[in-house]
Amino acid sequence: MKHEDMKHEEEDNGRETLTFLKWAETVPAEIRGDTLWMIEAYRLGLYLGDLAWGYANRIAIDFRLHDVADQLRRATRRISACIAEGYSRDTGKGRSTYYEYALGSSREARDWVL
Repeated sequence: MKHEDMKHEEEDNGRETLTFLKWAETVPAEIRGDTLWMIEAYRLGLYLGDLAWGYANRIAIDFRLHDVADQLRRATRRISACIAEGYSRDTGKGRSTYYEYALGSSREARDWVL
């Protein structure tokens, strides 16, 4: 399913899930106006970072999960940051290195959630 097709949902605890389209409306114009915004992986990385931030804050209430929450925040924020840095490189090799870092952070974030 493409992110544009995501429907508004409620989580089991009654909280509303922030859909991609609603979230995108809140992104500052400076970011949406950058050519980097055209890269879908970048947009989804930013979205995931915001979603994970809220989730990490909720699980960090349990002191046993504090380190997990911190690592999840850092891993998800690195995704869009690495894509942005790679996009700014002038060689294919330079770009691919940062895109690989972003992929690694994506996989790391997945493992922290599972």
